[in-house]
Amino acid sequence: MVVLEPIGRTMKTGHCYVCHGTKLITDSHSCELICANCGLVISDRAEDYEGTENVSNSRYDMGLYTTMQDITRDANGHILNIITRSKMNRLKRLDTSTKNGSNLKDVFDHLDNLKHVLSLSDAVVEKTAYIYRKARHRSLIRGRSRFSMLAACLYLACRELQTGRTMKDIIQVTNLKKKDLSRDYRLLLFELDLRSPVIDPLKCVAKIANITCVSERSKREAIDVMNNIIRLGMATGKHPMGLAASLVYLSCNKTGESRTQAQIAEAAGITEMTLRNRIKDIKGISHIDS
Repeated sequence: MVVLEPIGRTMKTGHCYVCHGTKLITDSHSCELICANCGLVISDRAEDYEGTENVSNSRYDMGLYTTMQDITRDANGHILNIITRSKMNRLKRLDTSTKNGSNLKDVFDHLDNLKHVLSLSDAVVEKTAYIYRKARHRSLIRGRSRFSMLAACLYLACRELQTGRTMKDIIQVTNLKKKDLSRDYRLLLFELDLRSPVIDPLKCVAKIANITCVSERSKREAIDVMNNIIRLGMATGKHPMGLAASLVYLSCNKTGESRTQAQIAEAAGITEMTLRNRIKDIKGISHIDS
């Protein structure tokens, strides 16, 4: 088979689904997207192929936007008459006002800000946007604060994907009240028929250890004990962050590191009383000596 070299080619991203080559080129005359390795014509409209890679739930228009540029001529280059041109101008104004006035645009712009402030992954952002769209489709946003519901969706996404972001983290950057965020979170679980995802206690140990800058030895000690507690079923019904904080504190005592209960409790987002209660629960079922 002879593969003709396209004229005026430009490099594109993606891969060929036959030879899995990553070098794709576009014929500027036919607008075909071609694999430079095997010569397969992947798409007869390269712009459609590029657009599928940019579809995202976290964009108010999902990346499927329209662009109206030259409205004085038709597709064949002929000048439009004044009536048709007036209609096209009106459509362009409506298109612009719809984009600028979209509620989703404001919400997802806010989500993009939260992404950078909280250092969220793209997966968390996409999951948050998906949950928000689902809640919006069920009319759960109506009569409620959009940004509070977005924060609740974000918290749910963080728990499902086990990112380690707590409700306190989200409250700090959104300036919301805990009771409002908790109320919207419970509403999402009930109306969308979801179960509250269980937080991984091991990730809580790692988070607290990193915040308090404890040594790797103390961190490993706490993780080993946590594995034993989980295996014995002792972690059921216990607050994961409180349990993890108590193990980090006891591990530091055993390895000789100086960490106060106040420091550990602050890193875990719990009270010192909760920390002391969890320490009492753990004593007698772990090999850590206080």
